[in-house]
Amino acid sequence: MPVQRLKMPQNPSVKAERICDIIGMYGVVDFADALGDFIAKVLNSTLPGRTTRYRGENVYLPFSRVPVFHSIKFIKCSNPKRLEIVDAVHT
Repeated sequence: MPVQRLKMPQNPSVKAERICDIIGMYGVVDFADALGDFIAKVLNSTLPGRTTRYRGENVYLPFSRVPVFHSIKFIKCSNPKRLEIVDAVHT
């Protein structure tokens, strides 16, 4: 069975975008909350979802900028010499 993988560009489209600009420019209103939830889940992988969300609200983000990627490709690896692009996401 072919394996699908995510292919990220080597370099981000924007090296260091301010989180408040991401919210305004890309319309991602819950970005900081989702990032906090993700970090809480990574740090506490055994916690249930509701507890993770509560912990995510209390995660301190010691940074104000993050790299932004404007394109991602999903590839199918049925043959290592020939990679087939299954889907792509562009923002």
